[in-house]
Amino acid sequence: MCHARDLEDKNPEQGSNSAGATCKYQASSAVVDVLLTGATGGPSSLPTQVPRTKATAAKLGVPPSRMESAGPMCGFAAQLVTGQVVEVIYTPKLSDPSTTCMLAQVVSSVGLMNTIEGSTAE
Repeated sequence: MCHARDLEDKNPEQGSNSAGATCKYQASSAVVDVLLTGATGGPSSLPTQVPRTKATAAKLGVPPSRMESAGPMCGFAAQLVTGQVVEVIYTPKLSDPSTTCMLAQVVSSVGLMNTIEGSTAE
């Protein structure tokens, strides 16, 4: 289920692909795609979600994670304690593309903290 707190998009698009459940959030400044895998193999088992890219290892605290970057898009994937993976793909509309991967990490970390704390948005 898609949840959005303090986002312009109050009706995110919920869907799925071969890797798991997806949500697409549209705002005036960016498009954010979120994937929650059904499998529990960690980031290394997940096919790349950003077209024309190769995944590289990344860090966001302790959990295994990875980064995917191509053009203006950047994806950041981190493993949950269940083994499932949450990947955030950030595509800017207005911001400097050089900050895209940093923004993907920020969105990922806030989303993971909200998940850990058990908070959701209306």
